[in-house]
Amino acid sequence: MVSIIIPNYNKSKYIEETISSVLNQDYIDWECIIIDDFSSDNSVSIISRLINNEKRFHLIKNLSNKGANFSRNLGLNKSKGDFIIFLDADDVLDENCLKFRVDILLNEPNLDFAVFPVGTFYNFLGDNDFIWNNFSGVHLDRFLYHDLPWLICSVIWKKEFLDNLGGFSENFHRMQDVEFHSRVLIKSNPIYKTFDSLKPDCFYRISNQRISDFFIFCRNDIDAKIMFVNKFSNILVEENPYKLKLLSGTIFESYNLIFNYFNKGLIDRNEYNELLIHISNSKIIINRNIFSKISKFLYIKLRKNNIFFIGMNKVFKIYF
Repeated sequence: MVSIIIPNYNKSKYIEETISSVLNQDYIDWECIIIDDFSSDNSVSIISRLINNEKRFHLIKNLSNKGANFSRNLGLNKSKGDFIIFLDADDVLDENCLKFRVDILLNEPNLDFAVFPVGTFYNFLGDNDFIWNNFSGVHLDRFLYHDLPWLICSVIWKKEFLDNLGGFSENFHRMQDVEFHSRVLIKSNPIYKTFDSLKPDCFYRISNQRISDFFIFCRNDIDAKIMFVNKFSNILVEENPYKLKLLSGTIFESYNLIFNYFNKGLIDRNEYNELLIHISNSKIIINRNIFSKISKFLYIKLRKNNIFFIGMNKVFKIYF
């Protein structure tokens, strides 16, 4: 059996499509655990109506807002399946998703998890052609560097493997799956495969509508990236100090986010300056060499003066 775990917070606009995609699966041996994280919209009434006559669904209602990772851990503890898939409450499954992923793990029982391509969309399936299927390179390096090789919905897990990992870190309110996958790859020495040549079997919604305040969102995202860098700096000192330098890529992305939001008019100049100061004043546990310090100074100088060229981010991220 597959346990599908879905944390929900105020996704009333999208949750029906997600639930429908679960109900439409060709594979029938599943349970779906939806954890509502104290939504303030009408999510619970929509979910209750949709699952009323379907015993494979289980709705859990948090008594206060606990965060997605708390909800995922709760769902995992309640799950009864041999395999686990985590979805967000606006993801959509292809009708063959569960059957195909389960067949892979049954045919290759040595795998702890398997990773599959994920399509993306904005408002409806087919309105965007980007597929998250670039699984090349060293996956741990890419997570540390914030060049994310896969999403949380890309993976099907063996439940027995997950039970030994200690769950998701409930201190992270962003960078949640990045922290989780990085920790799995560092600590667990997993046996897994990626299947980049297959067609997408799950679809991830790209939307800024979930962001009500871009300044607050950006600041929270920066804080999460700094928290990630500091946590994995300490882990890598023990596990693999040669990879410490990769974490500079995550700090680079914090700066890049600020400049992108400002150039798109999503934050004003005062907010832009405040965010740059916020990063500068944060305690970041990375020992940079002189070359990387110069690279950082030059990148910020160029972006502040609205100078940007094709390939600039890729070049500077390498030496940041």
